[in-house]
Amino acid sequence: MFMVILVPVAVLDLLVGLRIARVKITRQLPNNLSLGSWIKVNLEIRHRFIRPAFIQVFDHYPLDTKTNLLPLTVKLTPGNISKIYYRLQPVKRGDINFGKIQYRHLSLLGLWHVNKFSGQPTSTRVYPNFGEIKKYILLGLDDRTSQLGIRRQQRRG
Repeated sequence: MFMVILVPVAVLDLLVGLRIARVKITRQLPNNLSLGSWIKVNLEIRHRFIRPAFIQVFDHYPLDTKTNLLPLTVKLTPGNISKIYYRLQPVKRGDINFGKIQYRHLSLLGLWHVNKFSGQPTSTRVYPNFGEIKKYILLGLDDRTSQLGIRRQQRRG
């Protein structure tokens, strides 16, 4: 008897959870990334929830990167745009591709975790870290070659 009531309620909760207002997440990151440098990836979350809700955000970042802070749990309040970020460090040069952004929320009765995707796949390029190279150029210009381990030797003639 209990199952006769529970199953239709659970199915109805799932259907309502799938139809809850969609969340739109956009990713903002620099066009070019430096190898080995930490950058901030900004995520902007727009929604139409009529009551406060919590979602978990998973960004499908490239495998050739390190990251922290993911997944992020965000409280969405009605009428507000949420802005969050995480840090990312590229460890390989070349093209890198981000997938869509995945988010998960509870259904209305809390019986289901509903997974959905938002945003567009993004690609960018990773270049050598020219900031590090610039240090060594300045050392040479300042005649501080001894800091690089180069010693001057006097020669005959």
